[in-house]
Amino acid sequence: LFDEFTDVLSNLKSKIENIKDDKESTRHELYFTGVDGKEIKSYYEPVTEGTGVILRNILEETLEDFDDLSENDRVGILLEMIEKIVRKK
Repeated sequence: LFDEFTDVLSNLKSKIENIKDDKESTRHELYFTGVDGKEIKSYYEPVTEGTGVILRNILEETLEDFDDLSENDRVGILLEMIEKIVRKK
């Protein structure tokens, strides 16, 4: 009985130690279906500074310039670009 209690307590301790605080984790998941019909799963960290912010601003401004495109077209184009980048890995 004592050995069983010790095992349960040890397992519980391990689980608690492996729990990560959600506030500390900035990693995000992205799921979508690629052009070939296969699910794509990717992880990324939000861009907060440097060249990434500059690129994001350029993309946002460029998308605003093409306001005649539908939301569907914009999303489709961006996901095709993401798929191309992710598949190169």
